[in-house]
Amino acid sequence: KSGMWAPLRHPSLVALYFACFMSCASFGIVLPSLAPYVLALPGGSESMLAMIVSIYSVGEAVGAIWLGYLSSSPVGIKGTLILGVACGLLGSALYATASLFGSHAAPVVLLGRFAQGLWAGGAQSTQQAYVAQRLASYPDSLSLANVLINAIAVLGFTIGPALGIVFHLVDVNFGAYRIDELNAPGYFVGFCCAATIVMFVLY
Repeated sequence: KSGMWAPLRHPSLVALYFACFMSCASFGIVLPSLAPYVLALPGGSESMLAMIVSIYSVGEAVGAIWLGYLSSSPVGIKGTLILGVACGLLGSALYATASLFGSHAAPVVLLGRFAQGLWAGGAQSTQQAYVAQRLASYPDSLSLANVLINAIAVLGFTIGPALGIVFHLVDVNFGAYRIDELNAPGYFVGFCCAATIVMFVLY
């Protein structure tokens, strides 16, 4: 049985586990601060907040179809995973820096959450195919890997909001620009996306 675990420790799969966790955590990690963030931005309102909360699920649906289709194209499964994480990186950057867009700040957050949803939906539609591809020579480990992926996804959804609470400790000024508990989750998720892309490229 210990031999079944050995293939699951390959760096390429570790990168996938991390990407899976973060794609699921990205939904909840902003929840503790989302409402005050949006309402404090130019153009922010309760109706805009409702749209921003909902648009993530729309992004998931579109991402599952779009990136799921691309995974069987010449782009390949790994290329599709990287593209999905790149959507997450773009979305996180837009979310974190929305205040720089002036009167368009709230719509920029909307676009950012849509892009993050694309990432999450694409990950769910392609990650098991990636596991099957990487473990083609280790069929005994495949079912174990799928169980592990599902467990990591559940952990991401569960722990995400708790991670978001930690950001109330953040308050850093860079001249006129400020990173605080409201936009810090975007920077954190974006950094994790960048690290994931590097891991996928290397392994």
